[in-house]
Amino acid sequence: AQRFAMCSTFKFPLAALVFERIDSGTERGDRKLSYGPDMIVEWSPATERFLASGHMTVLEAAQAAVQLSDNGATNLLLREIGGPAAMTQYFRKIGDSVSRLDRKEPEMSDNTPGDLRDTTTPIAMARTVAKVLYGGALTSTSPHTIERWLIGNQTGDATLRAGFPKDWVVGEKTGTCANGGRNDIGFFKAQERDYAVAVYTTAPKLSAVERDELVASVGQVITQLILSTDK
Repeated sequence: AQRFAMCSTFKFPLAALVFERIDSGTERGDRKLSYGPDMIVEWSPATERFLASGHMTVLEAAQAAVQLSDNGATNLLLREIGGPAAMTQYFRKIGDSVSRLDRKEPEMSDNTPGDLRDTTTPIAMARTVAKVLYGGALTSTSPHTIERWLIGNQTGDATLRAGFPKDWVVGEKTGTCANGGRNDIGFFKAQERDYAVAVYTTAPKLSAVERDELVASVGQVITQLILSTDK
């Protein structure tokens, strides 16, 4: 299967790993993660706001990573879990033998053609989404919390959810890379069923708006498929 750069979509499974650590008692959601100006990288809106206070909590960082795609918060979490290798280890633990994280932000979004670093396949990531939300990878109420965060994501109005009917519950995490990478992963509820979805595209010749429309068109195709099979 063709590999694609994960870009920021990996922040969803990163949040799952954080919740696993909280559920198992090795981490606390309210623990303060101290940091300085060196943690501010390109696109770190929440990390910049919290800088004057000197810290973000684990859950503040995880929510910022998911809903704002905050790169500083993401790197802060990677620092705490043991780096990119620990993220890859978590993929393997939940049965994903494909996805891999090798670098932190923003380098992991280079999307250099032929580079296997920081890549996945759509089917591997869709299965990981399903495992996290529905397959028992997490215990307690953590899957529900992540679902709510994905529904409240602030970066995906023009991608997958733009292709789904407005009355479907949709939650997703986008990704944008160099060299035309545009991705969206998450879940939706339709006809009383739960679905996991992962869309990865590389279209360097398209404009940013056209890339969004490309991802949204996948949502439209999925919608037609589901509505036609349910008749």
